[in-house]
Amino acid sequence: MKLSRLVTEYIAFKRSMGLRFQSPARILKAFCRARGDIEVTEVQPSTVQAFLAGKGAITSFWHVKFQVLSKFYHFLMIRNYIESSPLPKTAGAENHQIMMSVIETAKMNGANPLQMLMKLTWGREIEELKQLLLGNGQQGAPG
Repeated sequence: MKLSRLVTEYIAFKRSMGLRFQSPARILKAFCRARGDIEVTEVQPSTVQAFLAGKGAITSFWHVKFQVLSKFYHFLMIRNYIESSPLPKTAGAENHQIMMSVIETAKMNGANPLQMLMKLTWGREIEELKQLLLGNGQQGAPG
């Protein structure tokens, strides 16, 4: 079934429950425009990630789009339109935690958070950064 048709069905479902559903509808329609009128089973995780990321830096709107798509794909899975969701398994919470850890550490050391982040990330892999910033399952700033 076409992605655009299922988006229309989902929007109608939400509105039939008395919701205005304007902002989420705009996000879902933008997702359809970005992906084209393809079969829902053809949506790849990489294309979802590209839509979520948008252009430029990741903002809080990433989380808004993620939540809208997450609920949409949950709707599709419950109705057996798809078997699994192409959304990322995490909602960026881990990335947010890492960023907050860098900012807190920079502030404690009187450093510029952006400069500190650039120094930490230069030439490193994400798993190495997670280990460096979060330690072995520890939460918060390294210390």
